[in-house]
Amino acid sequence: MQSAPSINDHDTPENKIKFNKSQTFEIKTKENDYKLKVSYNETMFLFEVEKKAEFPKNEYANLISFEDLTKNYRFFLQFESTEEVVNSLSIMVKNNNLKILEGDAKMKIEITNPTNQKTFGIDVPIKEKNLRMEVNGLIEYMSSLNNRVTALENKNKELENKNKEFENKNKELEKQIKELMSIKDEYEKLKKQEIQKENRYFKDSSIVKLEDENTIISWFEKKPTKFNKLLDSKIDGDSTNAFENKCAKKCPTMVFVKTTNGYRFGGFTTILWTHGSYGKDNKAFLFSLDRKEKYNITNENYANCLGSGSSFYFGSGALHIYNNCTSNKSNYVSNSSFETVPQNYAINGGEQYFTVSSYEVYQVEY
Repeated sequence: MQSAPSINDHDTPENKIKFNKSQTFEIKTKENDYKLKVSYNETMFLFEVEKKAEFPKNEYANLISFEDLTKNYRFFLQFESTEEVVNSLSIMVKNNNLKILEGDAKMKIEITNPTNQKTFGIDVPIKEKNLRMEVNGLIEYMSSLNNRVTALENKNKELENKNKEFENKNKELEKQIKELMSIKDEYEKLKKQEIQKENRYFKDSSIVKLEDENTIISWFEKKPTKFNKLLDSKIDGDSTNAFENKCAKKCPTMVFVKTTNGYRFGGFTTILWTHGSYGKDNKAFLFSLDRKEKYNITNENYANCLGSGSSFYFGSGALHIYNNCTSNKSNYVSNSSFETVPQNYAINGGEQYFTVSSYEVYQVEY
């Protein structure tokens, strides 16, 4: 049965743009409930707001490019793709950093930057729906339904006759699909090998990207010649015993962390890891791969420490990783012992606590 017309049924400029993905959010206020749909491709967003349980419906839409979004709101400069923006919007909805404000002829998507608490709004103008046109369209559709049913019954007989032919062709297609999947797997394998050849320092890393390498190297006073992987939590497990056994007696070491929300950060120290007491290191630093920022130590007496079999950390809790870190949310970041770490835990998307997706430890050679 034909559904009622939506924004995309009208002759609007956004109909000429193909959106590959979309995500819908339910946003509740004291007065009303709203549905926010964000459709997007590699360069454009279509924001659509609908006030739920309203008849006749008023719907709102605004088309905006990724370029304009990053140009007008500096907060979005940290994202590399439209998909990352939509993922961030999902977190903002969850944390109540994204609200809907209703005006006379438009809605406003009010977004609060979790880093600096600055608020900005994206206007979404009203699109009046012509109720009479909807009713007439429905009547016309119902009148044509009987003719369509008759035509479908005739076609059904034709399809039954062709069904046997399709069954034979289906077997042939299944064979071709298997061959194509085999070719695709081989292509992906070769592609991965080529990427690994290009990635000079972190060939088998699932956290560090090729475009991160030059930034990482620039953080060192003396250029490293090699990074030897000591531990990969996906292979070696996420216990602090594994960390101590494989990494504590090696230095310098660099730790890369990826959270379940996709944020990537870590720390570097030139000294060994000691149980129960802080190590002194004036060369230690924290960093954010996503923000491409390095944070030097401000109190060299609190560089690193191994907890009593339960955790390891940089600074006095600046970056704290607990035992079984991939199955709990006790891990956290804070603003201590290191310089210019952004307020509100920006390296972790504005949240203090996180669950680790994976982490890797490398020994640095010069």
